[in-house]
Amino acid sequence: MAYPPTSPTPASSPHPALPPSLTDADAIATSDWEAFSSIRSMVNHWDRPGWTPGRRSYHWFLTFPDAPDLASTAAELQAELAHFRLDVIPADGLHITMAKLGFTDEVTDEHLSTAIGATERACAAIGAFDLRVIPLAGSPGAVRFSVAPWAPLTAIRDALPTAPSGSAFRPHLGIAYSNRTMPAKPVIDAVAALRSRESVSLPVGELHLVELRREHRTYRWDLVKSFLLGTSTH
Repeated sequence: MAYPPTSPTPASSPHPALPPSLTDADAIATSDWEAFSSIRSMVNHWDRPGWTPGRRSYHWFLTFPDAPDLASTAAELQAELAHFRLDVIPADGLHITMAKLGFTDEVTDEHLSTAIGATERACAAIGAFDLRVIPLAGSPGAVRFSVAPWAPLTAIRDALPTAPSGSAFRPHLGIAYSNRTMPAKPVIDAVAALRSRESVSLPVGELHLVELRREHRTYRWDLVKSFLLGTSTH
């Protein structure tokens, strides 16, 4: 079934090449850092096509409400970067975006039902796994953690009925969004000094389909459905 047309998500990284390994944490971290350190300007994350006031969209997220080590590490690093006046992501808003289905006014009930069925099948075939949140890096629109491994994330993503995307899937976990155009080098230099923090381990056992909205330069969402990894509902 064809899925509804929607505005492609703009590229989040200037480095289109994937890491040489989707399982090796060092290779992923190096690739992410090379991508971030090559940019010249930060841009306004919120200047994204299609997001008119009050509009919402369906996304698949991984969320981490019970990860105090992640929340405390993110808060410490956000404080270190406070002088850049970025829009920090609150502890209850930390997430990994897996894919976008489409804006809610473009997705019919039939599309949504079909997407839920496809997601159930995808999650049933992939078991739970652990992610490592590894050194801080970024993109033109955000400061964010690298995560590893990518292989199970890519397996889930490849099985989802996603909207068109303007870039390759590069999993990450943001902690702050850039809210204006500014030189990237000061941000890159500051992030470079923060990359020695210990990694955080995150168990991943569920995928969530959410209805996403913007509130005061942050993202909030309502849960549509959760999917247990490695569990079939049939």
